[in-house]
Amino acid sequence: MIYCFPFFIFFLDQITKILALCCLKTPISVIDHFFTLTLVFNPGSIWGLGQNCTYILALLGVLAIIFIFWHIKTTPYNRWTWWFATLAGGIAGNTCDRLFRGHVIDFLDFQIKNHHWPCFNIADIAITLACCWLLINHKKN
Repeated sequence: MIYCFPFFIFFLDQITKILALCCLKTPISVIDHFFTLTLVFNPGSIWGLGQNCTYILALLGVLAIIFIFWHIKTTPYNRWTWWFATLAGGIAGNTCDRLFRGHVIDFLDFQIKNHHWPCFNIADIAITLACCWLLINHKKN
């Protein structure tokens, strides 16, 4: 079951990106001045850092996925396992974009007044949630 979860996140991410490609010819305001669906192509990594490093980021993504699956396979099941699986699914979604599209597709766009958050996607949500949980709980066994 745990090995299916990264694939679920991966497919959810890819389906939403395909929908964004098909349906977001222009931005769609969902909640005025707060949440917009906006199609963005990001050739870098988080917040647009690492521009023009697509294949290096893809290689790091592949290595991270291999390491995470190895870790899940060799470590007894515990409360960390699902978070590592979540992380692997998110990394796989963005790595697939980098390898086959040359950029990551982002479409979730939030802002509060003049504060604008960079666009992101489902894979980014999975990566962020997993990393936050792992960082917060890293000293707890």
